[in-house]
Amino acid sequence: AIFGIAKDQGYFTDLDEPISNYFPQIQNSNNEYQKQITIRQLLMHTSGIKTTDDYSWETWRNSSNWIDYLLNSDVLTQPGTNFSYSTGNTHLLSYIIEQKTGRSLYDFGKEYLFDSIGMKTIQCSTDPQGNADGGNGFSLTAKDMARFGLLYLNGGVWDERQVISQEWITESTSTQVFSSSTPDVANYGYQWWIRDFGTQGVHGYFAQGFGGQFIFVVPDANLVVTYTSNYADNRMYPYWQYIDNLVDACNI
Repeated sequence: AIFGIAKDQGYFTDLDEPISNYFPQIQNSNNEYQKQITIRQLLMHTSGIKTTDDYSWETWRNSSNWIDYLLNSDVLTQPGTNFSYSTGNTHLLSYIIEQKTGRSLYDFGKEYLFDSIGMKTIQCSTDPQGNADGGNGFSLTAKDMARFGLLYLNGGVWDERQVISQEWITESTSTQVFSSSTPDVANYGYQWWIRDFGTQGVHGYFAQGFGGQFIFVVPDANLVVTYTSNYADNRMYPYWQYIDNLVDACNI
């Protein structure tokens, strides 16, 4: 969402811009795959960089420099060819936003997003160098999660003000890449999971946090549902079933 607002404001004009423009380490690298990685691929988790969301999570989080760790990681597949969810991709994206806007992700988001829709509880942690932990570090209440979902449900409009462009809302919540790595299949847009819900297959999308934190948005059902929970299994099945039942109950 914050990237979309920055794009709306003209900070980003080309999603296929190589991220090497922001990381001199890549420019000096001999890794040709790394030099091909674009902003769009970070948004879609198709960068090819080895995921941080496996056994390497603690090693990454305990490293002295998260950016260097990511840029020194293997690029396992040609960028743009394979979906592999990784919090590290979003962390690189957060860093790029901060470099381009000249402001912290939190400060930029507070001025143009959080305050605009009354999100008063939001906080954002940082990495050891003070870069925003945009992929894992945001915390907020279920009520503010619902506000965020409602903003998307209403096409980026809040109190008759266009906070995020309808164009970005539509593009980011449409399937951009098909994911075969998740059970029962949820596809992916730009930082949103995409799935049809209910017996009629109604288009929806959702944000998912570890352990059972969710924001579900199903526009045709006029539905926003948030969960904060501690589900140790971390599977999506029960939550998806809940939303399927709610969508069916809406009698669209």
